[in-house]
Amino acid sequence: MIRSPLLLVAAVGSLTVGVGLGTLPAIAQTTVRQSTPSTSWNAEFPRPAAGLSTWMATFADPTAGPGQAAPEYAYFLDFSLDFFSSAFIARGRISLDVVGNQKFATLSITEAPLRDSRSHRVRVPFPWQGNSFYFLWVNRLADGLFGGWVYDVTAATWTYIGAVLVPPELAVLDTLPSTGVEWTGPALATCDAYPEAVMVARAPTAYRDSTPMPSVLNGRSTPLTPADCPSTAAFFVPGWDYYVAGSAPPAAAAAWVVQGD
Repeated sequence: MIRSPLLLVAAVGSLTVGVGLGTLPAIAQTTVRQSTPSTSWNAEFPRPAAGLSTWMATFADPTAGPGQAAPEYAYFLDFSLDFFSSAFIARGRISLDVVGNQKFATLSITEAPLRDSRSHRVRVPFPWQGNSFYFLWVNRLADGLFGGWVYDVTAATWTYIGAVLVPPELAVLDTLPSTGVEWTGPALATCDAYPEAVMVARAPTAYRDSTPMPSVLNGRSTPLTPADCPSTAAFFVPGWDYYVAGSAPPAAAAAWVVQGD
């Protein structure tokens, strides 16, 4: 309590001066992270493989509803590259991607844990559509050289994504792939702010020379890192899994409830 009138005047004067100093620094907003629904698979023959593929289809295109961020998702087939004489592995991904209103097909490889996790990526515009089927294919072209393609069933056309060149020791394409859907944008303030993404993917097929070898289920994963917003990875039909990440747009969710009644 300020007892002296002089001190009271000084305090009021300090507040008045403070008004001209601008606004106080903003308090950092808390964010939540979207979990990644995925499935791990295991090919039925010993590694290595010459190629790896999967079929996938999104349901409706991911769309931002009121209060939701623009969609940023990767619908992926992940794979590993083993070193000939080391326990270390590198991670690769071939995917269909959406970034706002742009769509791509991408092939990337990260050399972690060697070379400070150096990454290589090739990407091409690819206007994939919801409710359509696509065939993703990654192939070992030579030691350390891997190429990616995607086949559009509706258009009956192949698109070459490109090739990634990595150290020649990365010569072994492993047969422990995974499929799923990952949010690739920044963390958001609420779980409802993540737009919904839905996909089905077939158990990947590995190839030794030209012999196809289908995969069997290893498990449906939980996030390796903590995540706040739930997602779904579940059985769809034999040989296919089903994934849901994000939240349905509020308007669509409300309409579904009305129809469900």
